[in-house]
Amino acid sequence: MAKSTNSGFVTPVTTHRYDSAKRKNLPAAGDALSTPEAAPKISYKYDPHRTPTLRFNEEIAG
Repeated sequence: MAKSTNSGFVTPVTTHRYDSAKRKNLPAAGDALSTPEAAPKISYKYDPHRTPTLRFNEEIAG
């Protein structure tokens, strides 16, 4: 495994805001770094490996 070459040095970050900018409603770059919430896993009862079965209700057919 490769060794980390980061010795704790942090590059300073600056933001630039221009009053004469035409597109002022752009989100900040830090907003894009968030991860979306994980959706719950949905399980379906369909199994393509099983043979189809015919279900018939005699009470309804009367």
